[in-house]
Amino acid sequence: MMVTHARRSVLLAKVSQCFSQEVRNFDLEAPVPSAAWPTISRLVDHLGGIYLWGAGIASSGETADRRQVPAAPEKDLVVWFDECRNTLLVALNEADPERPCWTLVNSAGTTAFWTRRMLFETTKHLIDIRASGQATLAPASELDAATYADGIDELLEVFLSRSRKHLAPLPRPLVLSAIDVDRQWTLSEDWQLLDSAPAQSTRVSAHCEDLALFVWERADPARAPERFLIEGPIDAVNAFAASPVHPST
Repeated sequence: MMVTHARRSVLLAKVSQCFSQEVRNFDLEAPVPSAAWPTISRLVDHLGGIYLWGAGIASSGETADRRQVPAAPEKDLVVWFDECRNTLLVALNEADPERPCWTLVNSAGTTAFWTRRMLFETTKHLIDIRASGQATLAPASELDAATYADGIDELLEVFLSRSRKHLAPLPRPLVLSAIDVDRQWTLSEDWQLLDSAPAQSTRVSAHCEDLALFVWERADPARAPERFLIEGPIDAVNAFAASPVHPST
């Protein structure tokens, strides 16, 4: 099932609203299971800044320097985040999704790229904030299996293409196999996407939402046998988990 731009737009509005609501449920200095943003306030600061950066690109179609995004205020952080969210949604809704726009991959993309990018950035951090004080991270129920599959596609299309040359080879091919939709992703030892699984591969089978958490560095298949079935040597799983396909996200 293909996830349309309209569907992504609806989901972005929904998960970003959920994030805003979750912020209000915690103390802003409550811990978050993230090395990059260890508290809710740091996470809100990060995501709000990403929203302003993405809004500027969506509005202009041109690249923008994230370092030029205004810093979050010391007070009224929640109000500031809601303003950032509104700025992003207005920019994306007013822009033609097919208009040429700079993207992280190249300058020949369209504005629709940013709706997809912000949907999965927000979903990951919604998962993070809901895990405050918890031992494990759980998928966000707002997304269905097809959309989580789209999130895996996005990671491999956008970020793997940027990080591939910096990654150490996998010890063997790795297959990610969804058990709830007809999707499978196979990575070669040199991080190329393959059409089929070679012999001597390691296969990880799970629901799409859990596979997404794994590739987003928010689940460890070896520690969750009730959610993941690993067939073959675990070294490929460990090697993927140790590789910064999309670091600090």
